[in-house]
Amino acid sequence: SYNVTLAVNDVGGQTLGGAMLDKYIYGADIVLLVYDITNLQSFENLEDWYSTVMKYCAGRKPLFALVGNKSE
Repeated sequence: SYNVTLAVNDVGGQTLGGAMLDKYIYGADIVLLVYDITNLQSFENLEDWYSTVMKYCAGRKPLFALVGNKSE
């Protein structure tokens, strides 16, 4: 048995160069890349988000999950 800590940081609406983005990503073991299924640009932006996350991971390789989201 072991303890797991889950911290979910929603950075939606931030730019890729957001001031706190590196703080949220540093040390992450898993990254959820969430996009709006009704917005093609949202999906196309995922490549840039992935590259940015990898830049802040300092050589580490977190697991990634791709999540399509939309709820009205």
